[in-house]
Amino acid sequence: MMKNKIYKTMLVLLVLVTSCTNMDEYDVPSGNYSSFWARTTKDNSAVDKICNINDYVAFYDLSRNVLSHEWTTPSETKFLSKEFTEQDSVYSKFVIGNGGKSKEDLINVYFPKAGVYEINLLNTYKDSVAESVFVEATGVWMVDKSYSVDVFADPNPAGAIFYKEEKVFSLKETETPSLENKANWPVINIEAGEELVFMDESITGRADGAKWSFEGGKPETSSKDSLGVVYNKLGQFTATLTSTRKDPSKSVGKYMPVIVQVNPSSKPFTINGAVSMDVQKVISFAVTGEVASVLGAAANFTVHVSNTAAGFDQNIEVASVQINTEDATVLELELKEPIYNTDEVTIAYAGTSLISVDERVLQNFDATPITIERGYSILIDDHVGFEVPFDGNKASKRAFTNQYWCAGTNDDPIFFQRTEEKSYKGMASMKYTNEAGVFTDVYLRSTDFSKPNGLISGAKYVSYKIFLEEGNTMKGFTTSLNEPALELDWDIENLPRGKWVEIGQTITTDEIISGAQWVVKIPAASNPGVTGSQTMYFDDLQMIPLVPRP
Repeated sequence: MMKNKIYKTMLVLLVLVTSCTNMDEYDVPSGNYSSFWARTTKDNSAVDKICNINDYVAFYDLSRNVLSHEWTTPSETKFLSKEFTEQDSVYSKFVIGNGGKSKEDLINVYFPKAGVYEINLLNTYKDSVAESVFVEATGVWMVDKSYSVDVFADPNPAGAIFYKEEKVFSLKETETPSLENKANWPVINIEAGEELVFMDESITGRADGAKWSFEGGKPETSSKDSLGVVYNKLGQFTATLTSTRKDPSKSVGKYMPVIVQVNPSSKPFTINGAVSMDVQKVISFAVTGEVASVLGAAANFTVHVSNTAAGFDQNIEVASVQINTEDATVLELELKEPIYNTDEVTIAYAGTSLISVDERVLQNFDATPITIERGYSILIDDHVGFEVPFDGNKASKRAFTNQYWCAGTNDDPIFFQRTEEKSYKGMASMKYTNEAGVFTDVYLRSTDFSKPNGLISGAKYVSYKIFLEEGNTMKGFTTSLNEPALELDWDIENLPRGKWVEIGQTITTDEIISGAQWVVKIPAASNPGVTGSQTMYFDDLQMIPLVPRP
């Protein structure tokens, strides 16, 4: 048995103290008592404890000068000896008796059943002590203290699988699947590229989380309660569900006792969605299945580049084709010559070299536009993203964010206000609210967006991310620059509501001096006939230099 010398000052938060005398040395079962307690019960308040089933809670009475002393525990509990160590995790072999009464100072109470239990301590004294009452019939002072212990049952995984919105399999809490019986598990037949929906239906044990693992699926793991899993590879696959609880910590896992049989798809193998090019000039696009090989595929692609200003209009050869290392349904292409963010680029495919893992040939596709990621903004993210709050004097005049100014247009009511309730990037955005509709011009000025060194001259792509609430009927706003002078109109009337969207324009300016003002204006003239409550959010102002093709 590990013995430690622990003093009263270390235990004041853990045990009942009913008198104040010097503390002698004493022994506890395993390690430092305070850490020992924290390991078995996270909730360590004075009278309310929590622990897992088949775990224990230790109670120690530090009282002195008692006439009598007695613990009482429910009959469903057990007393443990002091002979275990912190390496032990199974405590049933240390049981020394059923719950009931004990005159020991230290009791280790084991809980083999879930439920809420009351542990009682009854002490008597000749003289008054803290929390004591006088009992006239016996002429003694008595402390009657109870501790509540909430014992949590183990989580017990249960779940369901849906195929095309129909439940095709259920795992019940009463089941305890074993891989030894895998040959007898039912089979769900699907085609490559199809999706199964997995749903956590666990109830027992007050689980507050789930961990999924999907052999052969995408994603391979997840902590969502419900999710769709796509299977692209051919074969037979299994899945597991682990029900988790944060406090008191416990995780229990089970196999979903079913085989997912993925068969060759009867659908065509095609391009799936838009084509994009990142800042590293890598072209990427998805297809409707995992790709088995890209050998010889580069010659089957035609990438056409045009740039009217540069008089450029020709094809550029593909240098390489690769399968994305994390997602085999995504192809990545690199070119033999550079691409500029002022180019217009399309891609086409004609060939038989790209084959899916379920042996389908990718269908040809005609010239498709490539969305080019223009590059990096030259503005400071924290400023143009409204990340820095301001709560000092005249905060409303600053729209509650640093380095902005609204002057007298934002007093009563408040139109512009930094908020963390919604954002596209980072944790904040600028919220515009007008409860009565757009009826007067309001301004949001920034004098720091071009600091510290100003901004270069030339062509630039300027963009905002905006979010228009459902029911917003606004038609437009303007932005302006004072040095050099520039005003831009932004049409938002037909943009989708209820989602973040990007709006952008190409501008050409002389050098923008450090300290130039950038002003957002909500003008009445741009919003004729707009009435009723209007709410929108601005975020992530960007200004990206456009590079001409030489």
